[in-house]
Amino acid sequence: MLDSLAARLGDAVEGLFDGVVAVLLLPTPLPTDRAAFGGVYDDVVQISAMIVLLLFLVTLLSAVFRLDPRGAVSGLAGIVQWGLAWAAGLALAGILVTASDALARGP
Repeated sequence: MLDSLAARLGDAVEGLFDGVVAVLLLPTPLPTDRAAFGGVYDDVVQISAMIVLLLFLVTLLSAVFRLDPRGAVSGLAGIVQWGLAWAAGLALAGILVTASDALARGP
């Protein structure tokens, strides 16, 4: 069961990366010295996904030891809320990068 949960979480993170972060990595007409910053997004998404998975496992284990099913449900709800907030933040970052590229290119 944990293997399928981990696989689903991996698919969700990959889908989030493909849908939101991949847009930020598209080539831009700006100089190549600024293009090196694009490699940071992949690392940030992977590190944050691992932190969230670790926090979820800690919440799940503490709920099992306390025999409290509400703790597991609240942990799962927290993961969903984090995912929505993270996706919104990445979408906002994509909008800002696109706008700054448009301003840098000029009319």
